[in-house]
Amino acid sequence: MTNVDNTIQGFTNGTSYTLGLDQIGIINQAAGVIDANVSGLALYVDPDAADGLVNQGVMRASNGGTLFLSGNGGGTFTNSGTIEALTGGVLSFNGTVTSSGLVDVQDNSLSVTGSYTQTAGTFRLAGGTVTSSTALNFMAGLVDARGSITASLTNSANLQPALGGSGLFVTGNVSLLSASKLTFQLGGLTQGSQYGFLNVNGTVALGGQLVVSFVNAFQAANNNIFTVLSSTTVLSGAFTNVASGGRVNASDGSGSFLVTYSGDNVILSDFQPSGFAPVRKGSSTASGAVANRKTPGATQAMTSDEPRSIGTLGRINASRVRTQRTGIRLQNSDQLRDMLEGADTTTAKGQVIVHPRSQTKSAGAGLENNSPNGLTNGKADRRSQPPGDTISRRGGAIPRRSAN
Repeated sequence: MTNVDNTIQGFTNGTSYTLGLDQIGIINQAAGVIDANVSGLALYVDPDAADGLVNQGVMRASNGGTLFLSGNGGGTFTNSGTIEALTGGVLSFNGTVTSSGLVDVQDNSLSVTGSYTQTAGTFRLAGGTVTSSTALNFMAGLVDARGSITASLTNSANLQPALGGSGLFVTGNVSLLSASKLTFQLGGLTQGSQYGFLNVNGTVALGGQLVVSFVNAFQAANNNIFTVLSSTTVLSGAFTNVASGGRVNASDGSGSFLVTYSGDNVILSDFQPSGFAPVRKGSSTASGAVANRKTPGATQAMTSDEPRSIGTLGRINASRVRTQRTGIRLQNSDQLRDMLEGADTTTAKGQVIVHPRSQTKSAGAGLENNSPNGLTNGKADRRSQPPGDTISRRGGAIPRRSAN
C-alpha cells in the first residue's frame, strides 16, 4: 500500500484489524500523513515481514491518541521522514525501528518494546519521557534531549542535553563510543535550564569528544563552575580530545575551560579567554589577535584597526596615525594610571607591555622631548619624530605608536 498525499487517521482495535494486517508492505510518501488522533485509542500499523513500512512523510500521535508501530508480523519500520508526538500523543515502538529522519517526542512519551536505532537525523525530547526495554542505539546524527530516559544508551551521535527544565536524566548505563560527541551548551549559570546537564543513574563509560559551546550571547568568567555530568557510579574511560586536568576549547574559539572528571562528575571551570597569556607580576600583555568581545568579570582588550588620535595630558596636540591592530590588556586602574602618567611600555610582536612605574619622578617641569627636534615652542612636533620615538612629559615617557 502506498499513501501518496492522503491523511490516514483514526484508530484500529489492534486485534482483528490493523493497518497492514501483517500482510502488505506500506509506503508513506513525502506528502502522506498517518495520524493517530483519537484520544485514548490507538492506531496500529503492522506491515508484513518482506516489505515492512517505509515512512518518507509524517507519522503522528496527537490529541491523546497512540501510534503503535507493531512488530507482530516481523515487519521493520524505516523512517526518513518524521515520527512525532503532539498534544498528549503517545508513540509506541513494538517493532524494529530505524530512523535517519526526525523522531520528535517533545513533552510527550515514547515506549520502546522492540528496538530503536538512529543512523542519521535527529532525536528530540523536550521535557517528555522515554522508556525502553532494550538499549537505544544512537549511531549518528543529533540527540537533543531533556527530560527522562529510562533505558541504556549506546552513543556514537552528538548527544546534547538540551537547555530548559532540569536537564537530561537517564536511568540506565551510558556508553559513549569513539565516534561520540557529548555536547554541553552554556547559556547561563543555572544547571539544566541555562546550561546543559546530564544526570545518569547508572554507569558512564566516557569516550569520543567533549564539546562545549556558548549560546544566548553568554560568556563565562574564570570563576564560574559548571557541573555538566553526574553519575551514581565512578566514571570510567576518558574523552579522546581532553584528559582530566586538561583544557578544552569552546567551539566558537572564544576561550578554554579546565576539565575535571575524576570521581562521578565532569566539571568545567577556570575559563580563560583566547589570546590572553597568563598575567605576570609587573606586566600585562594581550595579543593583537584577541577579539573585542565582552567578558563579564574579566579585563577587556581594547583593539582597533582604525586610525586613532594619540594624545597626552598637557598641551601636546593629537595626531592621527594608522597602526597595526594591537591589544592592550590592563589588569586594574592603577596600570591605566601608570601608563597615562608615564610608565614604561614596550611593543613587540603585536603586544603592548605596561611596566611598573618607576618610583623616581622626572625632575623637570612641563613637557620634554627625547628627540632634539621633538619640541617646537613648547609643543610636540610629531612630524620631526621617527617612528618609535617617545614624547616625554612630567612623570615619564609616553610611547609614540609606530605607523607600520
